[in-house]
Amino acid sequence: MRHSCRARNFLVLVAAFLFLALPAAGSDSIDILHRAVADRLAVMADVALYKWQNHLAIDAPEREAQVLTATVDQALKTGLS
Repeated sequence: MRHSCRARNFLVLVAAFLFLALPAAGSDSIDILHRAVADRLAVMADVALYKWQNHLAIDAPEREAQVLTATVDQALKTGLS
């Protein structure tokens, strides 16, 4: 399981960097998403340092499950399937 978490995290980071490398399309929703991803990437190093200094786990499977469930619920409410 730990290996799959690392692989998934790597793929998420690659996707995020590729997304940031794309030119902005000018649409408001794309701009909002672009800023949200950039903001999240900007704090990743600080979060990692805090967890390292405080001997906290990197992965939080329970929290990740909550976030994914909430994200799917929101996506379904907005008509994504």
